[in-house]
Amino acid sequence: MEVSRAYGEMRELGPGDLLVLPRGWTGEWRIHETTRKLYMIQSAG
Repeated sequence: MEVSRAYGEMRELGPGDLLVLPRGWTGEWRIHETTRKLYMIQSAG
């Protein structure tokens, strides 16, 4: 899969990769094949 930020930076991800996104992140996911994503949301405090 590929993840593109709103201003154009693109990163390709594969099995075992970790991606940390900051609060307020905007962008687009491009999925090329069946993919499982695990989301973890941590609140400050």
